[in-house]
Amino acid sequence: MAKFGRRKPSFLASLSVAVLLAIAACGSGTAAASPFVQRWGTKFAVDGSTFLFNGFNTYWLMTAASDNLQAKVSQTFSEAAADGLTVCRTWAFSDGGQGALQQSPGVYNENVFRALDFVISEARNHGIRLILSLVNNYKDYGGKSQYVEWARSAGVNIGGEDDFFTNPTLQAWAQEMASFTKSIDNNHLVAVGVEGFYGDTTPDKIQQYNPNGYRFGADFIAIHQIKEIDYVNFHAYPDSWLENQPDAARTDFLWKWIWIHWQDSLKTLGKPLVFGEFGKSMKTPGYSEQMRVALFDIVYNDVYKYAKTGSGSFGGGIVWQLSTEGMDSFGDGYDIVLPQSPATKEVMAQQSRRMRLLAELLH
Repeated sequence: MAKFGRRKPSFLASLSVAVLLAIAACGSGTAAASPFVQRWGTKFAVDGSTFLFNGFNTYWLMTAASDNLQAKVSQTFSEAAADGLTVCRTWAFSDGGQGALQQSPGVYNENVFRALDFVISEARNHGIRLILSLVNNYKDYGGKSQYVEWARSAGVNIGGEDDFFTNPTLQAWAQEMASFTKSIDNNHLVAVGVEGFYGDTTPDKIQQYNPNGYRFGADFIAIHQIKEIDYVNFHAYPDSWLENQPDAARTDFLWKWIWIHWQDSLKTLGKPLVFGEFGKSMKTPGYSEQMRVALFDIVYNDVYKYAKTGSGSFGGGIVWQLSTEGMDSFGDGYDIVLPQSPATKEVMAQQSRRMRLLAELLH
């Protein structure tokens, strides 16, 4: 549905391995201290202490590294680390087409794997943990369109690309993939990259909280009730979702959207919460950097407030998207080049400091 498009690579129900450069799931309660980031009930922990973060999306790192642009990968990490950003969400998929990671079903490009290895290594060198997204809903980098094409070529009878996204089918797939991932690697957390729309599990919330009452994407509650899904994820793009409404309505929506997802993660799902995507497009009519800073202030203040109130239950926010100089071809209007955006740089650095100090306080 174009209503929810953001003119960028994204996904509504993808599987992510939250590497966070070493994440282990420990379910409810606590466990022995570990250098892996663990889930302790409704919060993250590492080395026996509360783990909170401020993070960023940069989807193109693997692609850049495979195109001999390793220096741009290093530069992005360096600029992010300088402002205290400690988690990066990036694409670990590219399906079909020239230079793809997965060239055909089950056939992979070793050179692109080496590029991904470089990204992981550079993240470690800069003290940045990774969330690796494994598949896309949209056509960018293959997405569901490529999988449908492959399936049809193999003789599978598929009506339309969105057939997969009926809730029972999607729920079963998420369960199967999460279980499989855990079976081969139980040291890392697994998440789903959903927007956060409510569905049949909580019908009263469809009209109350979904933008314009739309029924769209995965059922937020149902998919996060899967045992093997370790933490709760949601996104927000009020400028796109409520494009014909005034700024005050969008702001009110955002406050309620953040609050209800925190409440559900804490009280209904019992898992830590991550704000996986939010941002301000420079294509917004009348755009100024101050508009972006105002949005970030709303998000960051709520993330910090609920992390503090909920004893670390709101793990952090991940802005869409960080870039660096000379990477305009990967831009989508949301991209942030920190040296060129001093006000944005300051508000992001301030949030990094706040989350770090709060984690030390909560211990």
